[in-house]
Amino acid sequence: MVCWCHNPLSQRNVPSILKVPTNFRARIEAVLEENCRELHGGGDHETRRIVAEKLLEAVNTGRTTLGELGIVARKAVAEIVAGSSDLAQGS
Repeated sequence: MVCWCHNPLSQRNVPSILKVPTNFRARIEAVLEENCRELHGGGDHETRRIVAEKLLEAVNTGRTTLGELGIVARKAVAEIVAGSSDLAQGS
């Protein structure tokens, strides 16, 4: 179940998410939950927002299958984790 208090799809992106058909919203939420689950505490708000925005962009460009959205989410999470690692190392 999606916790709306930590779900960026229900906060700043309301106008964007409302443009997405309901069946795609469910896919976006499922993929967001699945991929952020691996992050500490399920991911902070900013991380989840970034991943959600990438997923919305993907849907808006026609990438709508669970597989395609999963790839987008995993790539976004990997970029965020790599960026965090670079910051921690002082790069």
